[in-house]
Amino acid sequence: MGRKKKQDKNVHEEDPHGDMSVSTAILNIVADLCPHGMLPVAYGMAAVGGTGLAVAPALLASFGIISAYTMISVGRACQRTKRWSFSGLWTDLVGKKSAWVVEVAMALMTFGCCIFYLAFAGDLFSALAGTVSSLPEVLKKRAVDLVILGLCPLLPLCLMKNLSALQYTSFVGVVSILYTTLFVVKRSLDGTYSEGGEFFNTIDARFRSPVPSPWGVVKLWRVGPGLVTLMNMSCVAFMCHYNGVKYYEELEDRTEKKYAVTIGSAMGISFGVFTTMMLFGFRTFGGAAQTLLLNNYHRTDDPLASLARLATGFSILCGFPLMFAALKTSFFNAASEISEKFGDGGLKMAGRFQNDETLRTGCIVSLMAVVTSIACTKSEEDVATIIGLIGAILGSGANYIIPAVLNISLLQRLGANRGLVSEITLNKAIILFGAVFMVMGTMVTLKEAGAHH
Repeated sequence: MGRKKKQDKNVHEEDPHGDMSVSTAILNIVADLCPHGMLPVAYGMAAVGGTGLAVAPALLASFGIISAYTMISVGRACQRTKRWSFSGLWTDLVGKKSAWVVEVAMALMTFGCCIFYLAFAGDLFSALAGTVSSLPEVLKKRAVDLVILGLCPLLPLCLMKNLSALQYTSFVGVVSILYTTLFVVKRSLDGTYSEGGEFFNTIDARFRSPVPSPWGVVKLWRVGPGLVTLMNMSCVAFMCHYNGVKYYEELEDRTEKKYAVTIGSAMGISFGVFTTMMLFGFRTFGGAAQTLLLNNYHRTDDPLASLARLATGFSILCGFPLMFAALKTSFFNAASEISEKFGDGGLKMAGRFQNDETLRTGCIVSLMAVVTSIACTKSEEDVATIIGLIGAILGSGANYIIPAVLNISLLQRLGANRGLVSEITLNKAIILFGAVFMVMGTMVTLKEAGAHH
């Protein structure tokens, strides 16, 4: 009887009332996407001889369009099925037996994303601490800075229950993102990091552009082996599908059209930020562009760079709770789905994962501790590998394959008119693209990781 009751609950999930305005949703999505997306794209463009100035933005735009479409399709699936989790969508449209796999994949992806978010924050804030001579040496250590950030402000923000509560931190994050973008453009145009410029000889040789004019060296339409690296970075850049259900669920007076406008606006703004950071970061540093672009700039003598690190650090701190919210949701849903497979005792435990606040708080604190401890040990080369693997393996699944499989099942249920048949074909192509990209991206990332070590 207990199992049947659980199944009935899944069939008739409560339709939650959203209170997040469109403008707040756009701010949240931009704050979710840009901190992890804008920093490595110049590195992706510069990889293995560089990608052409026309090809790189076109590639970014392609990933943005596909990602926007699959995000919108997730919202449509929620609206039509009245399901408010990926496991619920999968149960309704594909089957319950494999629903746990979807949540585990989302949990692993967001877990990895949280690690490189914090690793970036550690690099930024330890660099900033190093510029303050009055600080004790212990506070200039990266691991110490990460532990402090993890305890406050991140843990209290990560304990918040809904995304609309993060609208003010998202606003601060977006302002910080805009400042960093303008800084990268300014330093590219003023020539201070070019040969003969104010900071050229004061930074380490590995951070300097190996050629005087990177834009003039790379051909407009060049396509080389580095394209796959840029594809990995582009996939990760537009990756916020882990919150796709949550954004639709919390949208005020939600409709499919309103959600499409929200996603399109947020993705368009993010594309503008990514393209600007990529082109002008590459223009300044060429093949020397680092995974964390701000590491290229002088650590102490460039006050605008220090302010950019502070701004980007704030944007990461503001975006991290959005990423962690998805990790919480996927973790508890996965734990519930797996627990249900162990009889009545498992069903009771599944209920605790969803409703026992003491247990949930303990799990959240433990997750935060594990993420922080791993981030403390990761170098910039490790972060590049993590981003590449997340983009290739988990990003392909979350951004393309899982939404496309759900969409095909939904479209087949809605009926087989000409328009729907064409859209089904499109989604089959997205699945094929995701599978091929998963294999290629993984191979290239592992090859590059081997070269680093």
